[in-house]
Amino acid sequence: MGYRFEPHPTPSLHVTRTPSLLLLAATLLAAVVMAVITVRSAGAAGISVSTAAVGSPTTFHTPLDAAPNPAGDTFYFVALTADGKPGVFSVPSGGGAVTTVFSGALLVAPRGIVVSTDGATLYVADPQASGGGAVFAIPVGGGSATPVSGTQGTMPRALDLVNKAGQDILYVAGVDPKNGRADVWRLPAAGGPRTSVMTGSPLAFADGVAVASNGTVYVAGRNGNSDSSAVVLQIDKHGHQPLVRKVTLGAPAGMALTQDESTLLVSSLAADGTSQVLIVDLATGATSTFNGTIGASHASGGLHRAQNNNTFAWCGVTVGNGGQGTVFRVTLF
Repeated sequence: MGYRFEPHPTPSLHVTRTPSLLLLAATLLAAVVMAVITVRSAGAAGISVSTAAVGSPTTFHTPLDAAPNPAGDTFYFVALTADGKPGVFSVPSGGGAVTTVFSGALLVAPRGIVVSTDGATLYVADPQASGGGAVFAIPVGGGSATPVSGTQGTMPRALDLVNKAGQDILYVAGVDPKNGRADVWRLPAAGGPRTSVMTGSPLAFADGVAVASNGTVYVAGRNGNSDSSAVVLQIDKHGHQPLVRKVTLGAPAGMALTQDESTLLVSSLAADGTSQVLIVDLATGATSTFNGTIGASHASGGLHRAQNNNTFAWCGVTVGNGGQGTVFRVTLF
């Protein structure tokens, strides 16, 4: 299957694709400058990638993770304020003014964020918060940050959220407070007892999680074997098995499933150290990469999808405006 590259107007794009995704378009939006890059093939649906917010000395810098609201029209992200305080921000997904939702008290080094299925609450993972870290619940309109009961002391690094039987469930990649081993677990978003998904071997370190509707969990982290390489695991009723081996993950290791759950997107780095998104066809295991525009970054960050459509948010931690960082929009259509 051939592809035609149609740059519009200037930047370049390199894409390698699996046959299951027929079109990839990339768009870079900023508050002032807009550039559109399109990759087309014969056929219909595919993926487009774009940008929502560019850091500046007066707004924010170093965005680590971002998540869309359910409709995909607003992005929430964790970053540092202009004066270096940890904070949570929002921006229209198509670009626009950045708003500070929360900063300061309780947060030390927030690293992960997801949005509740009703769009009213943000859940923020901070592995360095007092007492061994916690997940905090923060209203989208601002207000206080409240630790989610059951998450204290777990050094949470990455989050995903699904709704089961009308209840939001958080999946958390962190550390088992009893033994310090890598741990992935779930609990009600309202708080409660933790249920382990996996602990320890084969992972020495867990830094990314994505969950399918059938309960399959994808976990990214560092292999506990002698090579200490990074790996993406698939965990289901049959146990765990490697899905991707020896990948250089982003930090955090953002992952998200497409809405039809046929494809897993993984925030990662290419061999030359530039940012890319690894695209995994879950039916075949075939992989491909996208690095258009985002390849200017050398620090890949978090990646999440809106609950109601194929709009994703991805963080380029150091790309744009003197390395202040950029939040990108990714849309599947």
